[in-house]
Amino acid sequence: MEHQFLVPLITPFNEDESVNKEALVELIDLLIEEGADGFYALGSSAECFLLTEQERKEVLELIVKHTKGKYVIAHIGDVSTKKAIMFAKHAESLGVDAVSSVAPFYFHYSYEEIKSYYKAISKSVSIPLIIYNAPNYIKQKFTLDQMLDLLSIDNVLGMKFTDSNFYLLEQIRFNTNKIIYSGSDEVYLASLIMGSTGVIGTSLNVMIESFIKIYKLFHDKKYEEALKVQNKVNNVIRVLVDVGLIEGIKYILSLKGIEAGHSRKPFKNLTKEDKKKIENAWKRYREML
Repeated sequence: MEHQFLVPLITPFNEDESVNKEALVELIDLLIEEGADGFYALGSSAECFLLTEQERKEVLELIVKHTKGKYVIAHIGDVSTKKAIMFAKHAESLGVDAVSSVAPFYFHYSYEEIKSYYKAISKSVSIPLIIYNAPNYIKQKFTLDQMLDLLSIDNVLGMKFTDSNFYLLEQIRFNTNKIIYSGSDEVYLASLIMGSTGVIGTSLNVMIESFIKIYKLFHDKKYEEALKVQNKVNNVIRVLVDVGLIEGIKYILSLKGIEAGHSRKPFKNLTKEDKKKIENAWKRYREML
């Protein structure tokens, strides 16, 4: 697949919580060097809902400018259909390759309301739309029939599947010709077995080389070796989930020489104990490369 490894970029911040644009450019350059095929801009990894409207636009403008022609999907999701369309049109004007959106959340929207949200976005732009299936975020689990229905909307290219229900993934894979991006890093290898065609995962910000290796080993039918690499990744993910995923990713980036700062409040800062856990896990990971 042409765009297999798409990194959902984090947003680096300065001490005053302003966007650290220099660090974001450094991160983009490093990830391209490490093998990124493209980027998923302003998703949950980017703390998108903690950014102002103007910041979301400015960060996307910077990403498009500095990704050097790489494939870019812009997440434009919002609780409001009107605002999501505004973000989608802005993204299209910048020349992104596709837009994506989580389903509207907080209020308990019906399936028909969610479908109308996606249809409205799809009609508002000429570039493709990627459905973002994240049941843990929106508290709504789509049935298979509903997923297939959403994927049948005009202009929908595929789905970011952040779930571990691989029965659904397999059924989508064999009942449509749509792209399916795995969004659950800890089960990436399993998603390949069940039909995912790409990956968009937070930990690619710091461990993209391992995801590339899992993919190659899987396609070389070296399954046991691929599982060992997945285990190596998961040993880091387990610590990150324990201390705070995005904040932990930012600390690892600092260990790699990119000062990404802290996550915005109300996210907590890491304790000394948290940092030590990450350092130990990261050291073991690097030793196994």
